Amino acid sequence: MERYRHQRSTIQEHLNPAYGIRERQRRQGIEPKDHQRENRLKLRELALDNRNKQMEDNSNEAASWKMKKFRDVKSKITSEMVPRKPPANNDDSQAQQFLRRGSLESRLDHNTKKKQEKFIAEISPRKTGSVKPAVPREKAALAPRSQKNFISQNRECAKTMGSPRKPNDDDERRKHAEFGNVPAYIVQRKARWAENEDRRRAAMPDPNCPPGMTLMPESERQDTLRILEESEKETHALLFKLPLQSTTPSVVKRKDALEAKLREIESAKKMFSKPKVYIAAD
Repeated sequence: MERYRHQRSTIQEHLNPAYGIRERQRRQGIEPKDHQRENRLKLRELALDNRNKQMEDNSNEAASWKMKKFRDVKSKITSEMVPRKPPANNDDSQAQQFLRRGSLESRLDHNTKKKQEKFIAEISPRKTGSVKPAVPREKAALAPRSQKNFISQNRECAKTMGSPRKPNDDDERRKHAEFGNVPAYIVQRKARWAENEDRRRAAMPDPNCPPGMTLMPESERQDTLRILEESEKETHALLFKLPLQSTTPSVVKRKDALEAKLREIESAKKMFSKPKVYIAAD
């Protein structure tokens, strides 16, 4: 039985291995010790002890600096902070007089009436003494009305008035060197518009293009023609180098191949010489 248990525990360890001594203790029902938590609690206790010790040292230092002759003297601030007891006998005559509701409005009305009476007394003439009469002033006489007709006078002045425009010499002097010429930025803008229009027309699909084909670019067509012409020259040069009277099979075969190549180049040149060449679309 012991042997069976040992085998079973061995197989269980292989299937579910324990990683570390703490895992083995948990499987055996033993809770492993948390050293990190104990160290943290120990550090907190030490910090608290150090703080309390430092506070005691500070309090001792604060008490030690006091001079000996003032150690037994009580503070006046603490004595004044002690609440005083009210007197035993309070007379009604010495009681505090608090404001009643509406007393502020009545006091303001009383002060306003006093100010008004003082102002009236200042502006009113005094009863005692004689009042000086007013100084007579001469009334200003109006100027006589003029019979001048300003409308007709303005009409006559307008007939003889000259043009407000300056002479032509000043106009010519104000003209700059580029007067009458189209500005350069407008010419550049028109050229750019024309270039964009040509590019747009070139990018438009050709209505005569067959389906599945595309128009060959002009630059590519010219390059193809140039390559065909160079190939034609090279083929002619090779054909001229062959002997005229030789009838050997190799020479005849070589001659036939060069002549066939010349015919292909000629047909290709005819096709790419057209203004529009359509090629298969990718």
